Amino acid sequence: MNVYFVRAGNKGAIKIGIARNVNRRIDALQTGNAFKLNLLASIPCSSRKEAEHLEGRLHRFFSKQRIRGEWFQGNIDFRKAENIVDVDNTRSSLTNPKSEYKHIKNAKKKRQAERSQ
Repeated sequence: MNVYFVRAGNKGAIKIGIARNVNRRIDALQTGNAFKLNLLASIPCSSRKEAEHLEGRLHRFFSKQRIRGEWFQGNIDFRKAENIVDVDNTRSSLTNPKSEYKHIKNAKKKRQAERSQ
């Protein structure tokens, strides 16, 4: 199992998810996505349980940048998550993200307000 980070387009939202076969999962996600999905990182885990645990910790850590579900604002700073996972062992540029994605101030509150309308 792997925990993966996929970006929608060059500057878009990032999905943090788990999959046994990351490439197959990206292909499946691509079908319903208008933007080209780009793999930022894949972190191998020894079991599904370990992957689910790591994914949950990452989701909680970046919860203020959550857009919806497993999708997060594209400007999240992965360097802040080094205490959760050793990002040096990933196939990625996570520690040096190049995103111009606009931060949405109070994204969680705005989402909750939209739901209540």
